Amino acid sequence: MNIVIDAMGPEQGPGVIIDGINNVADQLKKCKIYLIGNKALLDKYLFENKTTIMAEHEIIHTENNISMDDTPSKVLNTKMDSSIAIGIKTSMGLENSAFLSMGNTGAVMAFSLKIMGRMNGVIRPAIGTVFPVGRHPLLLDMGATPDCKGEMLHQFALIGSEYSKAVWDIKNPVVALMSIGTEDSKGSIVTQKAFELLSQDKSINFYGNIEGSDLFNNIADVIVFDGFTGNIVIKFAEGMVSFLKEGIKDVSSSSLASKIGMGLAKNNLKQFFKHLSYDEYGGAPLLGVNGISIVGHGKSNARAVSSAVLNAAVLIEHDFLRHVKSRMEERSVYAK
Repeated sequence: MNIVIDAMGPEQGPGVIIDGINNVADQLKKCKIYLIGNKALLDKYLFENKTTIMAEHEIIHTENNISMDDTPSKVLNTKMDSSIAIGIKTSMGLENSAFLSMGNTGAVMAFSLKIMGRMNGVIRPAIGTVFPVGRHPLLLDMGATPDCKGEMLHQFALIGSEYSKAVWDIKNPVVALMSIGTEDSKGSIVTQKAFELLSQDKSINFYGNIEGSDLFNNIADVIVFDGFTGNIVIKFAEGMVSFLKEGIKDVSSSSLASKIGMGLAKNNLKQFFKHLSYDEYGGAPLLGVNGISIVGHGKSNARAVSSAVLNAAVLIEHDFLRHVKSRMEERSVYAK
């Protein structure tokens, strides 16, 4: 297995990539890691921290990086020698491979579409991510396609359902559609069209509409919405976890009794927030492209990198790409 990593993506620098790999090196014995980035910066980190990269690896040098402020349209024309572009090209030249970046999401999507292309029949790809509550449903789309049509939401449900089968071995995943009410007639014109298509598709175990509060009610394995809504939902959830952490810290320091109580509950709270942490669930795969492309958060720490690397290894090991491609072509009414 080959995992190609954009070493220039994280806001904290390449150190978190190296630390993340080393944290799980004993689980990567079947993998070769390709690091795409500035070799001088990588060597400097290794030297200053008196460490080595403990997994089998190769460094492919490039000094061109894509910042978080760069637009996809701009980088497609000017940064084909960037770590993201070279990384995706490298991954496509290898068998049993995946690409991973904690960099600019729009750029990863743009280059993935340009270099990998779409799966046969896919209208638009979707970013899928795990929601760390209840049965840990796959949410999609989380921002790849802000302006959707009903047919796209239908297809996201198809892709998400097949992802759940291939990666999590869920035999008949339950799919729900996010709306502003549970009634069949609720929602925008796009949502109503998606509801109609999903209701008619007997190959999907469609639950029906759910509301925002149902994210916490352990209803579905896959939850579908447009990229605009999905991105707001996931950013709100991340912010709420941070807000809760800070609030508990403030309350715990308000009195001696609070400090004692917090000390007694410390381990339980630690486990609770670990359960909610996105660091534990790896990066978000770009579903629908003709390759494995995974996007992580720019503020990822070493633990998040470790989770994303292991997620990439699981997708390769489960032959995710071949499985989903064949099933999408077989099942999708949009396949040409």
